[in-house]
Amino acid sequence: MECLWYCFSPLIQEDLNFVMNQWNTHRIRKSRHDTVSRRPDALFFLPQHYGGMDGLKLQVLQAELDHVAEHIVVPESGNVYQEYFEYVKVSLSIENPTNCQEALNLYHSLILAAGDT
Repeated sequence: MECLWYCFSPLIQEDLNFVMNQWNTHRIRKSRHDTVSRRPDALFFLPQHYGGMDGLKLQVLQAELDHVAEHIVVPESGNVYQEYFEYVKVSLSIENPTNCQEALNLYHSLILAAGDT
């Protein structure tokens, strides 16, 4: 799973960023329903400028914050799998994939290299 993530996540993130940018460039039109017309990004980040409500945060008790702080699992700062895959990719002089087929080829190369160790 780590290898699949390493190979395909940059392409997936690129597609998600494209969709996000496309979505945020269109304008929401005024309708008979209770909507506000503007661009989605502007409505989200600047609601007070378009008649939105501000200050809807709920107060959280300190005891609840302390409970969460005691039980939270903090991930390690680095991922040894991702570091290993990067090392193998550089060692084999493989470029970053730019499409799904290249990502699949990278995946196969990394799995093959991991099997040789």
